[in-house]
Amino acid sequence: MKKLLLLAIMLCGISQAWADNWTDSEGTTWNYTLSGTEATITGCSQTTGDLTIPGTVNGYTVTSIGSFAFAWSSLTSLTIPESVTSIGWGMFYTCYSLTDVTIPEGATVIPSYMFASCTNLTNVTLPSTLTYIANVAFSGCSSLTSVNIPEGVTSIGEDAFYRCSSLTSVNIPKGVTSIGSWAFNWCDDLTSVYCYVKDPLDISYSTFGSHRSDITLYVPYGCKAAYEAAEYWQDFKEIIEMDPTEIDITMANNPCTFASAFDLDFTDVKGIKAYIASGFDPNAGILVLTPVKKVPAGTGLYLKGATGDYTIPVEKTGMYYSNLLIGVTEDTTLDPTTGSSTNFILGNGPLGIAFYTLSATGTITAGKSYLQLPTAVVTNAANGITLLFDDEETTGIDGIIAGISPEAGSKGYYTLDGRRLDDGRVGGRWRQRWEWMGRQER
Repeated sequence: MKKLLLLAIMLCGISQAWADNWTDSEGTTWNYTLSGTEATITGCSQTTGDLTIPGTVNGYTVTSIGSFAFAWSSLTSLTIPESVTSIGWGMFYTCYSLTDVTIPEGATVIPSYMFASCTNLTNVTLPSTLTYIANVAFSGCSSLTSVNIPEGVTSIGEDAFYRCSSLTSVNIPKGVTSIGSWAFNWCDDLTSVYCYVKDPLDISYSTFGSHRSDITLYVPYGCKAAYEAAEYWQDFKEIIEMDPTEIDITMANNPCTFASAFDLDFTDVKGIKAYIASGFDPNAGILVLTPVKKVPAGTGLYLKGATGDYTIPVEKTGMYYSNLLIGVTEDTTLDPTTGSSTNFILGNGPLGIAFYTLSATGTITAGKSYLQLPTAVVTNAANGITLLFDDEETTGIDGIIAGISPEAGSKGYYTLDGRRLDDGRVGGRWRQRWEWMGRQER
């Protein structure tokens, strides 16, 4: 019986975290608990000025900081090692002198009361790994003027920024699914809220309080109407749509035409490829399509690839293309001809996937594009205009339009403004016998 009791005591001892202390070369004594080879800092002898937590204590890696480890101290700044991934409650609770803290990458939670009543805190840097800001985390940080909430955060707890009276702006990332009551109440200087959530979240009256009537709310592009109709969100002083950082498109048909009101970058988009119409051979009725990556707003595009949903980054570009495709960003009435030009739309007809003339006036919807060519050069293309892809994936290009040279009576190539290019150098080069050599994009 005594042996069994002793064994039980030994097993209990094995599962416990052992408490100890260690003094570094600067004379600071660190209190810690040990679990295996990992240490949790529970306090130290220095309680004022700037403090750097060591990455190891007595040879053990510091991976966490215990609850209220530095609470009520007079520290002004604290540097936390990158090895720390876990932080306990109230770590800096009522540290009135604290002004500057950086939370290392790897930490996922700002726990409850972590910075509560740190009245002189002016700068806090949060890690990209953060997912949750807990209740009362920054409550009463009356000197904090701004905070950048990382993209990975999904939940902001109750009273998280309550009485942050100097806070002037705040961002709510697109992945946030809940914001607790009183989270931003009594933030008297708050004038701007940048909310990247597309569908308005359910919030309470107290989330922003009556002060929201003094706050300008910025919402994702295309979401203003939804926020104007949403309870409590509709009460903000003004609701303004932000320019998007990305757009979502659905490619229902392959291929299709496309246009956007924003500069786009297709560089890292997998599954589809974007083309402009860089040239036209009127004798053969062939339109040359050249792949592009960075696309200015309003550019008419031809897209090919797998059908489905895609997210395209919005990125300012200084690119300019001479392009025969006309982008449409608002629903537009389109006649078969416009002045001295003929209009064509993409379709599946006698020539297969090609551009065909309009049989009557109709409406081309926003987000599409159409082909426009000088009427004088399309007499041989009345039945449709076929496509030639000027990229490395195309095979069998050589000889497709062989023999069509200036000496052979070619009318040349025409750019968007109707400019004639007699030597056919549009998006590629000619070689002997005037056979087309596809140019790879560089």
